[in-house]
Amino acid sequence: MGESTTVNCNLAYGDLPVTFSWMLNGNHVGDIDGINVGAFGRKTSFLSIDSLTEAHAGNYTCVASNVAGSSSFTAELLVTVPPQIVPFDFGETPLNAGEFLQVYCTVREGDLPLKIIWTFKDGPAESYPDISTSSVGRRGSVLTIESITHDYAGFYTCQAENLAGRDLYSAELKVN
Repeated sequence: MGESTTVNCNLAYGDLPVTFSWMLNGNHVGDIDGINVGAFGRKTSFLSIDSLTEAHAGNYTCVASNVAGSSSFTAELLVTVPPQIVPFDFGETPLNAGEFLQVYCTVREGDLPLKIIWTFKDGPAESYPDISTSSVGRRGSVLTIESITHDYAGFYTCQAENLAGRDLYSAELKVN
């Protein structure tokens, strides 16, 4: 998302003059925000999108017409959405040793499937005693600490990844 793309439609053969038209999922693209159509010479038309959004995904068809008839070609444009994590925290005040803790990492945007992992001190959080992580649906994960100790003070990072990219969010756990 946010990237730009340009697609060319080239007439290999046929009599001039030629008229080009573009459609997205069977509808003319003239009224769709962010889509521009133009020509290079008399035998090439282009369609460009400056900032891709999910609304731009679909089947694009270029139709070339002249007095003898028309020809078309359709191609699918996939727009992938990277994950975006909802900020989380452990609260304003330090927690006490021995307390139980759960914190959620939720991914509000992003194509599925998602891989969500928690890290602590540059390693997997669940490699520490009393720390576990579990999936919550397809867009979330929960970090659980059964009994907080001073060793568990520090920054915890939730990382969400899909084919389009990844997002990280970190919060500090303070322990009395």
